[in-house]
Amino acid sequence: MYDLNRSDTPAYKAKHSYAVNIIKPFVVNTHPIEKFVIKDDKRLCTDLLDYLIEENDCIRDNETVIKKYSLQDSIVINMYLVHNLSAKLFKDDGVSKCGSLKLTRNEDVQLSKELLVQIDFVVKEKWSRPL
Repeated sequence: MYDLNRSDTPAYKAKHSYAVNIIKPFVVNTHPIEKFVIKDDKRLCTDLLDYLIEENDCIRDNETVIKKYSLQDSIVINMYLVHNLSAKLFKDDGVSKCGSLKLTRNEDVQLSKELLVQIDFVVKEKWSRPL
């Protein structure tokens, strides 16, 4: 029953933040006007970061974080290491790309309209410290 009692699993502070690049509905006075686009008659903001985990968040060994996104015909998911906690856009200072994944829908396969992005954390003593 070790897995059922999370208090038995050591907790660690995340040393970095991890985020993916997303597009969201444009919000006036919140999003930069230079990131404004119109696609399919929708007002959108590009280049936003959606944090999977933030620096100093408590994480446990083998913890999984899952986010859901709408699936298009093709999608590119870029993963970023974020050193600047005030970063909102992937081009902000302190943000560096650390991976990329391109997914293309196969027309012959019936798929859900949602995409789940999952990140698993495996604690290594050399880069983490217990809380």
